[in-house]
Amino acid sequence: MKIVLMGGEDVHSRIDIAKRFIDMGFDVEILGTESEDRFIDSGVKYRRYNFNREFGVLDDLKTISSLRDILKSYSRWDNCPRI
Repeated sequence: MKIVLMGGEDVHSRIDIAKRFIDMGFDVEILGTESEDRFIDSGVKYRRYNFNREFGVLDDLKTISSLRDILKSYSRWDNCPRI
């Protein structure tokens, strides 16, 4: 089963819990807005998305579209339990 953890500029704080899920047999990926640098040696999959913290309708729409595309890209998404 795939687990996706999402966060902002402090998303690296989810690395430890992601490793625990991986040890339990889950396929884990973290989505966040910070640089990939902290994830390179962690063994955790990481995908960055852009997010502008200032108000801007176009930037917000770009972020929503980007996140939507990322979430739709998971091929087994239909097999995930609904919460």
